[in-house]
Amino acid sequence: DGFGVDYQLTGGVPAPATFYTPATCFPWAAGPTQGLEYVARPISYGTGTGPVIGTGGGQSVLPNPAFTVTLTGAPPGGLAFLVYGTGAACPPFTFLGNPWLVTPWFGPLGPFPVPASGSITLPAPLPPPGGPLACGLSVYMQWLCRAPSLVWTVSQGLEFTTSIP
Repeated sequence: DGFGVDYQLTGGVPAPATFYTPATCFPWAAGPTQGLEYVARPISYGTGTGPVIGTGGGQSVLPNPAFTVTLTGAPPGGLAFLVYGTGAACPPFTFLGNPWLVTPWFGPLGPFPVPASGSITLPAPLPPPGGPLACGLSVYMQWLCRAPSLVWTVSQGLEFTTSIP
């Protein structure tokens, strides 16, 4: 009716405060339910071992020239690599004792030197519709970080799906 909008699970039970699961993967029994609204914001999944992946510059709509991929909590003086792909590893693989959350994966992008702040922001402009990224494409990402002591850590996974505003 446009006046009483809220999140509800099947059967009309109110949904929890976060409407997604931060678990590594979540099995779907069926497709989307009629009446749910889609918001093009990235969703974290899985667990990392220190660094944190994020985005900035708004939602993953086509076009969005201000979209960025961020890293915080990385080891200062180390190197960071961004792995991206089209799916989530379920269950995750192990990479030098760390959870690897993206498969199949492309890249990695980098290495990017980590400054003293431990933070990196990569410009990732999203092109107009009809460009090189298809509308509805889901992209999965994870940072791999190597400290100066050669110890590896990873971020949690992050998924975003491109859409039209």
